[in-house]
Amino acid sequence: MITEPRGNYIVRLDKILGQGSFGKVFTCYKKDDPNEEFCMKIIKKQDICDSDQDFKKKQLEAEMKVIKELKNTDSENLVKLIEVIDSPQELCIVMELCECDLSIEYHNLKQKKSWFSRLEQIDIIKQILKGAKVLIENKFVHRDIKPQNILVKIVNKGKINQRKIYKLADFGFAKALDDIYKKAALTRVGTFVYCAPEIIKGLNFSAKCDIFSYGVVFHQIVYEGQFPDNYSTQYQMQEFINKIEKHPYQCNKLKGEYGDMLKDLIQRMLLYNQDARISFESLLSHEIVTLNIPMIQDSLFIKMDTPFNKDQIQQQQIENQQSKYSKIQSLIDIFYRKSLLCLSVINYMKEQIIIPFIELSIVQQLIQIIGLEEIRFAFALLHLIVSDLQSFIKNQHDVPFLMNILQNYLEDSKNDWVRQKLHKEVRKQFHSQLRQSQDDFNNFIRKKQSTPINNQPKKIIQFLEESQQQKVSIPQCCQLLEEWLSNNIVNQQISKFESRIQQQIEKIKKIETKFEISNYFFINPNEIFEIRNYQSGI
Repeated sequence: MITEPRGNYIVRLDKILGQGSFGKVFTCYKKDDPNEEFCMKIIKKQDICDSDQDFKKKQLEAEMKVIKELKNTDSENLVKLIEVIDSPQELCIVMELCECDLSIEYHNLKQKKSWFSRLEQIDIIKQILKGAKVLIENKFVHRDIKPQNILVKIVNKGKINQRKIYKLADFGFAKALDDIYKKAALTRVGTFVYCAPEIIKGLNFSAKCDIFSYGVVFHQIVYEGQFPDNYSTQYQMQEFINKIEKHPYQCNKLKGEYGDMLKDLIQRMLLYNQDARISFESLLSHEIVTLNIPMIQDSLFIKMDTPFNKDQIQQQQIENQQSKYSKIQSLIDIFYRKSLLCLSVINYMKEQIIIPFIELSIVQQLIQIIGLEEIRFAFALLHLIVSDLQSFIKNQHDVPFLMNILQNYLEDSKNDWVRQKLHKEVRKQFHSQLRQSQDDFNNFIRKKQSTPINNQPKKIIQFLEESQQQKVSIPQCCQLLEEWLSNNIVNQQISKFESRIQQQIEKIKKIETKFEISNYFFINPNEIFEIRNYQSGI
């Protein structure tokens, strides 16, 4: 083993992961923890200071700008920057380590004469678009979307809940835009066979060039690695561009469930005319992206009328009762942790805010509703209350069958003190939060009547009032919370909170998308809220 120190890291010089324009990429680990590995890009400053390296220098500066600005974004689908070590001779960029990239996955699958299942295809596409959403929200155009720049990280390796996370990487050609749809004479960069027509034709272009590139990648994911129209060379792609200028591209028919949806998505992404091409907003709300699909690994959520293939049947047979019970326990714990996350913020606001601004009372009310609904979901599982079950669980299941599993789970739990403790806490929290929520709402109404609110949010007030009479939607509540937090007065007040609480509020805003219950199998409850010595009493 050949190693050298860099800052707080030990670099494995014998484990080269790659070599690019700026230097080499090695495996590394922290001096005090050799078990967790990272990757380190080591750039010799002298190599980028030469006059003929001006373009590469700008490329490096662009990459650094993007990864620094996105460092604190809460997205698992962008490669994370861990640290930058800046010395007189070198610039060392430490990032999370991934196993491979999407192009290597293509190659490995073809070697095995296999390919992604339909559900895997949809999962990969949705993950890539989650990363794309963060870039667009921060007004970045990537300009070099291709399989080599989509990295694959395996979490829970070797365990039953092993999962692949797909991450956008390599931001060397990325550029910040004031208006993502405004066409401009931007530098023409990227990989030719993934480039949008407007780049190849030398026209002004916008961030929609990325949509075309994503479309080519998605075509490969769905059609076993094939480019659209089966082109493989630059000349053939030029011919393809000329064709779709006259006639929009028609994908081959896809058999099986969701085939028509995928075909529609890809065709709308591969339109020649960038003005007619699907927008980011429509792309991110497309029916294939908003589908709630249970993971194949999880028999607890497979519909009773789902047509199984041979592998799925074998998987069903392998599942045993204890595995199902463990999954139910995980579900209950996830709902419980979500409610504790909300409760942590509420307690802080009650204890620390001396002058109770009415604007912050609205924030508290919205977070309180989210927390109460989450603990209600856990309570419903323990008491077999079908009407209060979380919608995905209820809609993706044969309800009588689910009730039978839950009854058996509760019977089995009588001999499991860990589950008993969890169940006791859930029941305690549900009754406590229900009672406190009603009291706090009454106090809020009294405060609202005596305190004027600037730009009174009628929609939010109506929502809060309705929440006392009927069940409400957590996604709608999160949306209203996000809108209210964008208010300058509210934002200024929140900025005075401890950073820990600000981070928790950010997590609550996206609680249903970041911790989708359809992916509960892969959620670590501690990532939602770590209990430790937390006192949850209100």
